[in-house]
Amino acid sequence: SMAAADMDSVTRLDAGRGYIRSFVENRSGTAFSLIALGSSAALVVPPTADHRLFLERLDALAIGEFGDGTAIGLALAIAAAHANPADGTPVSVILLTDGENNAGSVHPETAASVLASRGASLYVVGIGSRGTVPVDYIDPVSGVQYSGFLESDYNEQSLSAISASGGGTFMSVYDTKALQDVFASLEHSVPVVPSQWTRTV
Repeated sequence: SMAAADMDSVTRLDAGRGYIRSFVENRSGTAFSLIALGSSAALVVPPTADHRLFLERLDALAIGEFGDGTAIGLALAIAAAHANPADGTPVSVILLTDGENNAGSVHPETAASVLASRGASLYVVGIGSRGTVPVDYIDPVSGVQYSGFLESDYNEQSLSAISASGGGTFMSVYDTKALQDVFASLEHSVPVVPSQWTRTV
């Protein structure tokens, strides 16, 4: 469903990816990590201040790379496992999704509550619209191209509940203007944290 082109004719993934890129580029020295999810989830970029590395992997993310599903709980559990720095550095987790948890063995509200217990700030950004939306993408595993329409079941209520369980903030966007406003808000809400990670050449 992240291939749905209902963000002013841009796919949900590409719209989100563009604003994540701008957000990262504006925070020189801050460490970022990247967790990707589908029917499974994985930490694809561990915490790093190497923004070039982060952005290269972000650009390489493909729809269907981690299976057909939405394992939000597992993704948040992975975030929680990395959200307990020894030096007390504040951690912020931004969940950008259009889905309802339908895969994985971890309940998303439980994982969100663990994030809160570790002092992490949670921002849940729901992206997409309900109804019939155009879809066109190539499955990265099979190479099959899918083109047509999808009945989008974007569920704001479930995402809002996840945010509440983590003591977080829920924001919903239906177009690129709203997404721009959300990331402008995040610029003010998410603290800039100088990285303690070093990179040797």
